[in-house]
Amino acid sequence: MFNAHKSQLVILLATSLRVMANDPLILTIQQGGTTVQSGFSSIDNLISTAKNTASIQSAYPNLNFNPANPATVGLNYLGNNLTLATTAFTNNSQQLTLTLDQINHTVTGSGASATAARQDAFNQMQSYLKTNGGNLWTLLQKQVVASTPFSIIAGNPASLQSIQASNDFQNAFINPTIQVNGASPDHIPNLFGLGFTHGQFSQNGIDVSFNTLPLSYTWRSNSDAGKQLILSMPISEGTVGGARVYSAQPALGARFPINEHWSLSPFLGVGFSGSSDLGQATVESSTSLTSDYNIPLADNRYAAIGNMIGYYKTLRFTAGGYTVDPDIHNTIFRNGLMLGTPVSNMLSMEFSYINTLFTGVQTYTRNQNEVGLSLGARHELTGWISNLRGGFSYVHARDIHGMRFDFGVWF
Repeated sequence: MFNAHKSQLVILLATSLRVMANDPLILTIQQGGTTVQSGFSSIDNLISTAKNTASIQSAYPNLNFNPANPATVGLNYLGNNLTLATTAFTNNSQQLTLTLDQINHTVTGSGASATAARQDAFNQMQSYLKTNGGNLWTLLQKQVVASTPFSIIAGNPASLQSIQASNDFQNAFINPTIQVNGASPDHIPNLFGLGFTHGQFSQNGIDVSFNTLPLSYTWRSNSDAGKQLILSMPISEGTVGGARVYSAQPALGARFPINEHWSLSPFLGVGFSGSSDLGQATVESSTSLTSDYNIPLADNRYAAIGNMIGYYKTLRFTAGGYTVDPDIHNTIFRNGLMLGTPVSNMLSMEFSYINTLFTGVQTYTRNQNEVGLSLGARHELTGWISNLRGGFSYVHARDIHGMRFDFGVWF
């Protein structure tokens, strides 16, 4: 039965690429040589439409859907295809087959009518998914991470692993380097950090955005302002093609000067991210060590070199009755160069280039590059205004490009 629909399904899914430019979730229904398709930003809305005969007949009148006839339903989930194929209604029964790579599961629904038998089959499939949903979810999320740039777990600049690595590097290299260079130790108290970051990316045709409040607090040693204890608590919300995503990435780190120019900063953290619209959630640990080396130049200019190695891993968690762990783990290398220079009596400017390299499990993006520019008050000034800065970065990776805008103040 399923093989009979296979060639039609290839055509049906190929046409979904046109819709994927705007929608992270695609529903495609084929019956009797007619194909209909629509995009969704909520997995619940998609599934409720796919399983309900009346909803299909109402939403797609051109299909002239008949629940008694064989049909194929394609669910394109963030670039990965699941199929649900029904046989003809015979002897008061109808078979429903779910296919996702090596998973192939068939149930038989029964009822006095085709609609009743189809509904019974879908109810049985839902029961199967409730029992085996952890395995299905794990497999699907692994595929999304490896083969598409849409995962909230890893594999793209807006994913949790990328954001955690970016935060660690920002807190261990970018922020301390900017704050320390050009400032007198008397002008570097404990600092509360408050800011706003907006990222806007095009990821293989789907618009992805996020907004972050990068909250932090830095304790400094009275004897050496370079010694720091840093608590970071960024909170983010964003969208993947209209689907809402929320996350938080708390982390704790310290900065230890080795000598006048060189410091090491270890960080530990945990991240949470979820989207009920996409049916995605993840909990991830983070461990990193960053080296930053500062080179004073003439006329209050400086160069700084940052090198980070970090290990980021998904953790087992339970949600919706499922215990899952897609086991996405990566060693991430983040290396950057920053040049700082005064541009007036009041302002200074920093140019930066950062490369991020992922090693570990297969992810869609293995390499990311960023070029940034920031502008703020010179640190020779006193008061909170000396730690006021704003800037932007251009981010590029495989099938991904976009901008990130940052504004922050430390006081």
